[in-house]
Amino acid sequence: MTAGAETASSGVSEYLSRRRSEVDGALERLLPGPDVWPEQLHRAIRHSVFAGGKRLRPTLCIAAAEVL
Repeated sequence: MTAGAETASSGVSEYLSRRRSEVDGALERLLPGPDVWPEQLHRAIRHSVFAGGKRLRPTLCIAAAEVL
């Protein structure tokens, strides 16, 4: 990998990490807590939403909006 590619890769990784934190924070604010009635349903929702690999689509939407 060339130095330019490493820098670009690092920049992309940093961008994705920043956006993931923002998306996680928004989801944390918007979803009911795990102890809110009905607890079993909300725990299942949070388990599904906060599972890994679910941040690329919202990050792509944010990136597209930034371009506009």
